Amino acid sequence: MKIAMIPEKGCLEYARAELRQRFGLEPAFADETFLEADASEETIIRIMYFGQSLKRVLLLVGRGKAGSLEDLEECISGNLEGLDLKKIIGGNSISVECQRAGEHDYNSVDAESVARNLLKEKTGCAVDLRTPGLVFFLYIEDEKYVFGLDLAGRDLSKRQYKVFTNPVELKGTIAFSFLMFSGYKPGMVFADPFALSGTIPLEAALYESGVPVNYYSKQFDASKTSLFRKESFERVYKEADSAIRKPGKPLILSMDPLFRNVSAQKKNAKIAGVEKFVAFSRTDTDWLDIKMKEQKASLICTKPLEPSRTVPERKAEESYKALFLRAKQVLGEKGFLCVVTVRPEFMLEQARNAGYKEVETRVVWQGKQELFFTRLETNE
Repeated sequence: MKIAMIPEKGCLEYARAELRQRFGLEPAFADETFLEADASEETIIRIMYFGQSLKRVLLLVGRGKAGSLEDLEECISGNLEGLDLKKIIGGNSISVECQRAGEHDYNSVDAESVARNLLKEKTGCAVDLRTPGLVFFLYIEDEKYVFGLDLAGRDLSKRQYKVFTNPVELKGTIAFSFLMFSGYKPGMVFADPFALSGTIPLEAALYESGVPVNYYSKQFDASKTSLFRKESFERVYKEADSAIRKPGKPLILSMDPLFRNVSAQKKNAKIAGVEKFVAFSRTDTDWLDIKMKEQKASLICTKPLEPSRTVPERKAEESYKALFLRAKQVLGEKGFLCVVTVRPEFMLEQARNAGYKEVETRVVWQGKQELFFTRLETNE
């Protein structure tokens, strides 16, 4: 089956890395918006069940460029020609969801209406806007679009474990992409000194443990189609359960200066089913070297305190100084410090003053918020 997989904006190469490392899948096509691949039934189920970098997994109907709503209608009409979607859909009702990025002379509702009317005309399937059996997903970024049947039936970036949250927390997909950027792999000693409600460490723990990110939400709309068999889902779930690793001494350290954040981390980890793979600690950054005196870290990945309306610049500067000083003492010889920031120029100024050099910086987007992934190494 030909599928299209949509990651967060700017995170395509990290989704590609996950597909390669985890599922042995090399996409046949990729642009800035999505990845396309031919995949077997069980591989697709595994991607939906385990994948931590993707927002959507679609049975591909079509892709292309359309500058106007009229162009979009013509393109999707051509994509639908010759496809026997009615057999795949079966007796399910359908609807269309559209998401856009960029400037257009039409809105998402207009695009949904165009795609929905074409589907109704060419398949004869009933349309249900409230409780459809299956949902087609249309993603448009500038003039590019990709259209397909949403095999999961929901946004896979949403995490069931994120019950206790923080307003400046990263999305799960962004946090996992940050780990891919950093070079994190299971088996590494990993620390996050500003873990907030725990998203970065918990994404690492899911990868480390083999616990599927959707372990507690196994219902996927693909099971309603004629392309997927019940026994295939059962086989994947059984194999996944048997492959979950037994916890040993935790290699993932989730820390924060605030008790309420550490409490949130523990609760979220228990919901995710990975609490035994993480060591939690209320630790001020100044005490990081004492906390980790018996265990050097291969990697520190964190979202440090930044200047804002509620955080004075001086306080953020002091926090960075403590982080950069202690990181040198707890990182192994080949260890890296990776930070995600909104204001990279402020962070890099503090890093250079502390004797670090910038190895790499990448830009990603969390919704409309621009974020910067930066890898640092010491000059010493």
